[in-house]
Amino acid sequence: GNSIDYTDNMLIEDDRDGVIDNSNVVIDFGNKDNGDKKTEEDLVIGQNTVSLTVKDSWGKATTIQRTVEILNGIDKNTIIF
Repeated sequence: GNSIDYTDNMLIEDDRDGVIDNSNVVIDFGNKDNGDKKTEEDLVIGQNTVSLTVKDSWGKATTIQRTVEILNGIDKNTIIF
């Protein structure tokens, strides 16, 4: 599949630090039913919630959640017999 840029169109600014680079964002896909951390590979077709967290130079963290919808790519394919 295609790579997803979870920080696309995201601007992070802090009154003390100014603009914080998107590479400082920690992406969390949540937990599996058994408590283990999910990875991008665990996302399912349909809607998924991804948490994005960034810390400023004081260590204060801010988290937002984004909904990511994964579509079944097979809809775009044509099968010819």
